[in-house]
Amino acid sequence: MSVVAKQRFEEKGALGTYLSPQDLSQILAPGLRKASIVKSYFVKPEEDRTNRILEFTDLLSNIFKEHYPVNLVNEVIMQFQKLLPDFLEDYGTERYFTKNIVANHFLAMLDYRLTLVGNKLSPHHIENVRDLLGLKKGKTFSYFSMKKTQSELFASGYIQRKKNNIFSPMLKNKVSQLINEVMQFSPENEGTLEFVQRKAFDLIDDRIIPKIDIEIAALVMVSSLLLFYISDRGMIHAYWVFLENKYKVDLVLLKRKVYRYRSYLKKKNGNNELGLGYFMEKRSIEHGSTSIHSGYL
Repeated sequence: MSVVAKQRFEEKGALGTYLSPQDLSQILAPGLRKASIVKSYFVKPEEDRTNRILEFTDLLSNIFKEHYPVNLVNEVIMQFQKLLPDFLEDYGTERYFTKNIVANHFLAMLDYRLTLVGNKLSPHHIENVRDLLGLKKGKTFSYFSMKKTQSELFASGYIQRKKNNIFSPMLKNKVSQLINEVMQFSPENEGTLEFVQRKAFDLIDDRIIPKIDIEIAALVMVSSLLLFYISDRGMIHAYWVFLENKYKVDLVLLKRKVYRYRSYLKKKNGNNELGLGYFMEKRSIEHGSTSIHSGYL
């Protein structure tokens, strides 16, 4: 194969077929240089094409597994694999299903799945993917093209809009589960815990929630409210130990999220607009520090 032919074959951004009959004629014996045979070599097997696409989506998905729940990303991978034959049929033999197009489809599906848990992709994510995977700049791969692809998937019925908000009930369920577990080791605070649960539900209804995974969001909300309404240091210490053992969380990272969310609640509450009362800090924070060793925690 000539250098030019090889470069075309390995051209970045392509997942389809690239060798022209002229390129192929350089590697085929003279007796095989018939149009029909050249054409059969030119069209790569569908199985190989599919495998190349799936290998690329694996690389693509691995980028997001570092930032989002692995199970969620895996759900999108499975859905993409299921729909891939239909995508290829829609594009037909005349159009290449390139890396840019594959990325648009996969990220459109991932973005939609994230909206179901109160999150979404941003233009920054698109730029990150472009840099890490070496995708070409331009209209074929951008935040706008991803959202356009998402609209096309909605219109084609590949993904369906959820009329009801399923995130709120799921988050409320996680909050209730956590409150019930805390009641088991701190029954003397049952009244306060029930109050905390009601306040958490009110915040969920008002969409004043952490923009993170549901399970972590529940931990952050309950932790933040407990620190507002329970002053027993022994109980709070037992609570942190419980979370660390039960949920295997990194307490340092969790407490940072709690601090940010508490600050957000204070700002939103203003003159008791959220009905959370006027918060009293148990200990002043020296020099404006946000350390997890502050009076908040």
